[in-house]
Amino acid sequence: MRPRARSSRPVRRLLGLVATGALTVAVLTTAGTAAASSPGQGTVSDSSTSVSWTGGPFVAPNPSANATGAPDCTVPQSCDDFTLHVSTPAGYGDTHSLKIDVSWPQTAADFDVYVLDAQGNVVGQAASSADPEEAVLPPTAGTYTVRVVPFLPLGQSYTAKATLVDQPVPPPPGTATPPGFTTYAAPKNLNSD
Repeated sequence: MRPRARSSRPVRRLLGLVATGALTVAVLTTAGTAAASSPGQGTVSDSSTSVSWTGGPFVAPNPSANATGAPDCTVPQSCDDFTLHVSTPAGYGDTHSLKIDVSWPQTAADFDVYVLDAQGNVVGQAASSADPEEAVLPPTAGTYTVRVVPFLPLGQSYTAKATLVDQPVPPPPGTATPPGFTTYAAPKNLNSD
């Protein structure tokens, strides 16, 4: 029987190190990923006025909107998009609004919301430290992207809901006597000559 060749040991070690490195990269990559919104799209209409979805969990923060005013979503898992179809008749926006709420369990975390039209223009946003974040905009028919940005996610997932809501009815005009105003001349002793 021939002894094993010593030259194969360095090759095996190298292959073992490469395999270990690849496994480590795969584990680290998948540990930081977030699930896409579920479901990925939904519709609100005058007959079906709400739709809900969830996303996450998120571990990596995306504070890019601070400097630019709109978030940078070029890094994978840095934003979560939901396609929202709005199907409303003409004039519906005269008495209704589209309200989008995004909330999360741990109030120390922070998510921001941007609503983009079909051309990618921001038409609504809620980017404060409030929980929930709430964006309110006209219910104009069309397809929108609701972009949830994990500003400071702390490993949290979010729950979102888009709802067509009635606008509040303005109160009737008051019946009390309206205030009046009178202009008085300055006293003579204040006049300077």
